[in-house]
Amino acid sequence: MSISSPTPDGFSPPARFAEAIAEVRRRSRLILLLRKALPAAIAAVFALLIGWVMVRSVLTALSDLTRAAAIIHMTNPHFYGQDDHGRNFVVAAREAQRSLRAGEIRLTAPDLKLESTGGRSFAVAAQQGVYEDATKRIGLQGDVRVSTGDGTTFKTQQALIDMRSGTVSGNSPVQGSGPLGQINASSYAIYDRGAQAVFTGQVHAHLVQRR
Repeated sequence: MSISSPTPDGFSPPARFAEAIAEVRRRSRLILLLRKALPAAIAAVFALLIGWVMVRSVLTALSDLTRAAAIIHMTNPHFYGQDDHGRNFVVAAREAQRSLRAGEIRLTAPDLKLESTGGRSFAVAAQQGVYEDATKRIGLQGDVRVSTGDGTTFKTQQALIDMRSGTVSGNSPVQGSGPLGQINASSYAIYDRGAQAVFTGQVHAHLVQRR
Protein backbone atom coordinates (compact mmCIF):
# COMPACT_ATOMS: atom_id res chain seq x y z
CA MET A 1 0.00 0.00 0.00
CA SER A 2 1.38 3.35 -1.10
CA ILE A 3 0.54 6.70 0.35
CA SER A 4 0.82 9.77 -1.88
CA SER A 5 2.26 12.79 -0.27
CA PRO A 6 0.51 16.15 -0.74
CA THR A 7 1.93 18.69 -3.15
CA PRO A 8 3.66 21.79 -1.82
CA ASP A 9 0.54 23.97 -2.36
CA GLY A 10 -1.62 21.73 -0.22
CA PHE A 11 -3.68 19.98 -2.94
CA SER A 12 -3.41 16.39 -3.94
CA PRO A 13 -3.51 15.34 -7.62
CA PRO A 14 -7.08 13.94 -7.42
CA ALA A 15 -8.36 17.25 -5.99
CA ARG A 16 -6.59 19.17 -8.73
CA PHE A 17 -8.12 16.91 -11.39
CA ALA A 18 -11.63 17.38 -9.97
CA GLU A 19 -11.21 21.14 -9.96
CA ALA A 20 -10.06 21.09 -13.57
CA ILE A 21 -13.12 19.04 -14.56
CA ALA A 22 -15.38 21.50 -12.76
CA GLU A 23 -13.70 24.44 -14.54
CA VAL A 24 -14.20 22.73 -17.90
CA ARG A 25 -17.87 22.17 -17.12
CA ARG A 26 -18.32 25.84 -16.15
CA ARG A 27 -16.72 26.94 -19.38
CA SER A 28 -18.88 24.52 -21.34
CA ARG A 29 -22.03 25.91 -19.71
CA LEU A 30 -20.85 29.48 -20.41
CA ILE A 31 -20.13 28.67 -24.07
CA LEU A 32 -23.53 27.00 -24.40
CA LEU A 33 -25.19 30.03 -22.85
CA LEU A 34 -23.34 32.39 -25.19
CA ARG A 35 -24.30 30.26 -28.20
CA LYS A 36 -27.95 30.72 -27.25
CA ALA A 37 -27.74 34.33 -26.07
CA LEU A 38 -25.77 35.79 -28.99
CA PRO A 39 -28.28 34.79 -31.72
CA ALA A 40 -31.10 36.07 -29.52
CA ALA A 41 -29.28 39.39 -29.01
CA ILE A 42 -28.60 39.72 -32.75
CA ALA A 43 -32.26 39.01 -33.51
CA ALA A 44 -33.31 41.61 -30.94
CA VAL A 45 -31.01 44.21 -32.52
CA PHE A 46 -32.43 43.50 -35.99
CA ALA A 47 -35.96 43.73 -34.58
CA LEU A 48 -35.15 47.11 -33.01
CA LEU A 49 -33.67 48.38 -36.28
CA ILE A 50 -36.70 47.26 -38.28
CA GLY A 51 -39.02 48.76 -35.69
CA TRP A 52 -37.15 52.07 -35.78
CA VAL A 53 -37.33 52.17 -39.57
CA MET A 54 -41.08 51.55 -39.42
CA VAL A 55 -41.54 54.23 -36.77
CA ARG A 56 -39.57 56.73 -38.86
CA SER A 57 -41.68 55.88 -41.91
CA VAL A 58 -44.88 56.42 -39.95
CA LEU A 59 -43.62 59.72 -38.52
CA THR A 60 -42.58 60.91 -41.98
CA ALA A 61 -45.97 59.98 -43.43
CA LEU A 62 -47.74 61.80 -40.61
CA SER A 63 -45.53 64.86 -41.14
CA ASP A 64 -46.32 64.85 -44.88
CA LEU A 65 -50.02 64.57 -44.13
CA THR A 66 -49.78 67.45 -41.69
CA ARG A 67 -48.01 69.65 -44.23
CA ALA A 68 -50.48 68.67 -46.94
CA ALA A 69 -53.39 69.50 -44.65
CA ALA A 70 -51.85 72.92 -43.95
CA ILE A 71 -51.71 73.78 -47.69
CA ILE A 72 -54.80 74.46 -49.79
CA HIS A 73 -54.46 73.96 -53.56
CA MET A 74 -56.64 76.02 -55.91
CA THR A 75 -57.08 75.97 -59.67
CA ASN A 76 -57.89 79.14 -61.64
CA PRO A 77 -58.50 81.22 -58.49
CA HIS A 78 -59.70 84.83 -58.42
CA PHE A 79 -59.21 87.16 -55.47
CA TYR A 80 -61.17 90.41 -55.26
CA GLY A 81 -60.50 93.40 -53.04
CA GLN A 82 -60.08 97.16 -52.66
CA ASP A 83 -57.14 99.38 -51.81
CA ASP A 84 -57.01 102.17 -49.24
CA HIS A 85 -58.71 104.55 -51.69
CA GLY A 86 -61.63 102.23 -52.44
CA ARG A 87 -60.37 101.24 -55.89
CA ASN A 88 -61.10 97.68 -56.96
CA PHE A 89 -58.56 95.06 -57.93
CA VAL A 90 -58.67 91.39 -58.92
CA VAL A 91 -55.84 88.85 -58.74
CA ALA A 92 -56.16 85.78 -60.99
CA ALA A 93 -53.78 82.86 -61.49
CA ARG A 94 -53.54 79.48 -63.18
CA GLU A 95 -52.87 77.77 -59.85
CA ALA A 96 -52.50 78.84 -56.23
CA GLN A 97 -51.27 77.23 -53.00
CA ARG A 98 -52.35 78.78 -49.75
CA SER A 99 -50.28 78.05 -46.65
CA LEU A 100 -52.39 78.27 -43.49
CA ARG A 101 -49.32 78.54 -41.28
CA ALA A 102 -47.28 81.10 -43.20
CA GLY A 103 -50.29 83.19 -44.20
CA GLU A 104 -49.16 83.50 -47.82
CA ILE A 105 -50.45 82.42 -51.22
CA ARG A 106 -48.08 81.15 -53.92
CA LEU A 107 -49.35 81.94 -57.41
CA THR A 108 -48.54 80.33 -60.74
CA ALA A 109 -48.93 82.65 -63.75
CA PRO A 110 -50.50 85.51 -61.74
CA ASP A 111 -52.45 88.21 -63.58
CA LEU A 112 -53.47 91.37 -61.71
CA LYS A 113 -56.07 93.85 -62.86
CA LEU A 114 -56.19 97.12 -60.94
CA GLU A 115 -58.67 99.91 -61.47
CA SER A 116 -56.77 103.12 -62.26
CA THR A 117 -57.77 106.75 -62.42
CA GLY A 118 -60.20 107.72 -65.14
CA GLY A 119 -61.56 104.17 -65.42
CA ARG A 120 -58.40 102.90 -67.11
CA SER A 121 -57.10 99.41 -66.40
CA PHE A 122 -53.67 98.77 -64.93
CA ALA A 123 -52.47 95.19 -65.40
CA VAL A 124 -49.46 93.22 -64.16
CA ALA A 125 -48.59 89.64 -65.17
CA ALA A 126 -45.68 87.30 -64.35
CA GLN A 127 -44.64 83.66 -64.17
CA GLN A 128 -44.63 83.28 -60.37
CA GLY A 129 -45.85 85.30 -57.43
CA VAL A 130 -46.25 85.27 -53.65
CA TYR A 131 -49.07 87.19 -51.96
CA GLU A 132 -48.64 88.07 -48.27
CA ASP A 133 -51.98 88.55 -46.61
CA ALA A 134 -50.58 90.46 -43.62
CA THR A 135 -48.84 93.17 -45.66
CA LYS A 136 -51.13 93.08 -48.72
CA ARG A 137 -48.10 92.82 -50.98
CA ILE A 138 -47.35 90.61 -53.96
CA GLY A 139 -43.83 89.70 -55.04
CA LEU A 140 -43.55 88.72 -58.70
CA GLN A 141 -40.75 86.83 -60.46
CA GLY A 142 -40.05 85.93 -64.08
CA ASP A 143 -41.10 87.84 -67.21
CA VAL A 144 -42.99 90.56 -65.35
CA ARG A 145 -45.11 92.67 -67.69
CA VAL A 146 -46.74 95.91 -66.55
CA SER A 147 -49.36 97.48 -68.83
CA THR A 148 -50.82 100.91 -68.16
CA GLY A 149 -54.05 102.30 -69.51
CA ASP A 150 -52.36 104.63 -72.03
CA GLY A 151 -50.69 101.80 -73.98
CA THR A 152 -47.32 101.88 -72.21
CA THR A 153 -45.73 98.52 -71.37
CA PHE A 154 -42.84 97.80 -68.99
CA LYS A 155 -40.91 94.52 -69.00
CA THR A 156 -38.70 93.34 -66.15
CA GLN A 157 -37.85 90.20 -64.13
CA GLN A 158 -39.13 91.12 -60.68
CA ALA A 159 -41.64 93.43 -59.12
CA LEU A 160 -43.12 94.22 -55.73
CA ILE A 161 -46.72 95.39 -55.70
CA ASP A 162 -48.28 97.18 -52.74
CA MET A 163 -51.99 96.50 -53.13
CA ARG A 164 -52.92 99.19 -50.59
CA SER A 165 -51.25 102.07 -52.44
CA GLY A 166 -51.16 100.63 -55.97
CA THR A 167 -47.37 101.02 -56.22
CA VAL A 168 -45.18 98.75 -58.37
CA SER A 169 -41.42 98.82 -57.82
CA GLY A 170 -38.35 96.73 -58.57
CA ASN A 171 -34.55 96.74 -58.46
CA SER A 172 -34.10 94.78 -61.68
CA PRO A 173 -33.48 96.22 -65.17
CA VAL A 174 -36.63 97.46 -66.87
CA GLN A 175 -37.54 98.21 -70.48
CA GLY A 176 -40.48 100.44 -71.28
CA SER A 177 -42.18 101.32 -74.54
CA GLY A 178 -45.27 103.33 -75.38
CA PRO A 179 -46.68 106.29 -77.25
CA LEU A 180 -43.98 108.61 -75.83
CA GLY A 181 -41.06 106.41 -76.87
CA GLN A 182 -38.76 103.92 -75.16
CA ILE A 183 -36.81 103.88 -71.90
CA ASN A 184 -34.31 101.53 -70.21
CA ALA A 185 -33.20 101.74 -66.58
CA SER A 186 -31.68 99.69 -63.74
CA SER A 187 -34.60 100.13 -61.34
CA TYR A 188 -38.05 101.64 -61.35
CA ALA A 189 -41.10 102.65 -59.33
CA ILE A 190 -44.60 103.16 -60.70
CA TYR A 191 -46.93 105.14 -58.45
CA ASP A 192 -50.69 105.59 -58.31
CA ARG A 193 -51.35 102.65 -60.64
CA GLY A 194 -49.48 104.05 -63.62
CA ALA A 195 -50.10 107.76 -63.14
CA GLN A 196 -46.42 108.42 -62.36
CA ALA A 197 -43.22 106.46 -63.06
CA VAL A 198 -39.70 107.06 -61.73
CA PHE A 199 -36.60 105.40 -63.27
CA THR A 200 -33.14 105.35 -61.70
CA GLY A 201 -29.71 103.95 -62.58
CA GLN A 202 -28.32 104.01 -66.14
CA VAL A 203 -31.42 105.56 -67.62
CA HIS A 204 -31.53 105.66 -71.42
CA ALA A 205 -34.59 107.14 -73.08
CA HIS A 206 -35.74 107.70 -76.66
CA LEU A 207 -38.68 110.09 -76.75
CA VAL A 208 -41.05 110.58 -79.65
CA GLN A 209 -42.64 113.97 -80.13
CA ARG A 210 -46.34 113.92 -80.91
CA ARG A 211 -47.90 116.18 -83.46
